[in-house]
Amino acid sequence: MKQWRLPLLLVTVLLVSWMAAYWDEEQSKKDAHEEKREKAVLSEFEWQKIKGFRLEKPNSKALEGKVQGAARHWFITQGATTAKADQGAIQAMGEALENLSAIKRLSVQQDELEGFGLKDPRLVLTLRGPSEDQVLKVGANAPTGYSTYLQLGGESEVLVVSQSVGLIFFKDFNELRSKALMWSPSAEIKEFRYKNQTGAITVARDGEGKLAIKEAPFSRLDEDELIDYLSWLGSVRVKGFVSAPPKGEELMELSWRDGEDLHYSLKFFQAGEELFAQRDMGGLKSVVALAKDVRSSLEKKLAQFRYSLVVPLNAQRIQKLEINGITYERKGQGEASEWESSAQGLDPQYVQDFLIDLEFLKAKAFVPKKEMMADIGEPLYRVTIDAMTEPLLFYRHNQTFYVSSPEHHPEELLVLAEDPFAAFHPVADSQGEPDRTEL
Repeated sequence: MKQWRLPLLLVTVLLVSWMAAYWDEEQSKKDAHEEKREKAVLSEFEWQKIKGFRLEKPNSKALEGKVQGAARHWFITQGATTAKADQGAIQAMGEALENLSAIKRLSVQQDELEGFGLKDPRLVLTLRGPSEDQVLKVGANAPTGYSTYLQLGGESEVLVVSQSVGLIFFKDFNELRSKALMWSPSAEIKEFRYKNQTGAITVARDGEGKLAIKEAPFSRLDEDELIDYLSWLGSVRVKGFVSAPPKGEELMELSWRDGEDLHYSLKFFQAGEELFAQRDMGGLKSVVALAKDVRSSLEKKLAQFRYSLVVPLNAQRIQKLEINGITYERKGQGEASEWESSAQGLDPQYVQDFLIDLEFLKAKAFVPKKEMMADIGEPLYRVTIDAMTEPLLFYRHNQTFYVSSPEHHPEELLVLAEDPFAAFHPVADSQGEPDRTEL
């Protein structure tokens, strides 16, 4: 039994030491929490429960903030102007209030408040709580230390707090308003209209929630292109705010409707070298200045929103390809698969490369078929993929390639930027030169 005494003693000592360390750590946490609670200017304050606020400064109109909806979107009003707030700036205010602590607490008589700048405060902040309002008065900066005097409404004592409170609360209307050009996330847009000097397109969500053409000079929309454009618009930040729109050249107009059926619009115009936008954000109107380089991405040709892929396909899933009557079939699965041909023609090892190129092949323009048929003659290549009921017909005229695709209007030809067969490696003829005639 004696041999167990020393190990048991060591275990007991270690256990007691661990328990003492744990108790000390927990007590330290508790003490720190109690100290923070005791120093907190606003005891048990929770920003998420605040419904609004009012900022008052001498010689300035009061600024009102109000939260709306379950998502807690903040809007600010000053005089007759209301705008969406910079949510990050408002959140910073809330966090500052939650963490605001008193360096000192001073007992002060009512007739002594003038000496602390609290008889006529530099700022009065009223917080609209769920049941009652809380008022904070910000006075003068203390003569020593980086600190400011503050008083809570209804209390006599003066609190000494960090001067950083001024960096958070002493902001004007334009500093607190949202710098985003548009407020609606692209996913919430139900209908969108793009109008420039050449025409307009209108798109709306269909029964499946996809954006589809409602009005346009073409029949099919490149949804990815439009979503990318809307996402870019959502990332644009304004350079500044102006009181009235300067006279200038009107460039284009965007308008849309969101899930709550609110209407929004942006009218863009150029005044000299400056770019401006006149906004109506669900009834909240303003004029903003934009950076010059925004224009290059802002202006789009209507055709850029048109679906321009020659044919939608996944090159890795294609099992059968036919070019001018010669059939190529995939044998095997995955990376180990190989293509075999039914006759002399395209070297089978290059079929997959062709299909990958075809997957991403886009038209650079569209032309009426009747205007070209007399010149282009018979198709150079007829291409059928898997169970496609109608082939792709490729034509060449004056070194330009055209294609008729069953995915597009039957009376139109797609103009291609390059020879889609340039990457082909057909079997060479007896002189060693590629012979395309057998394709």
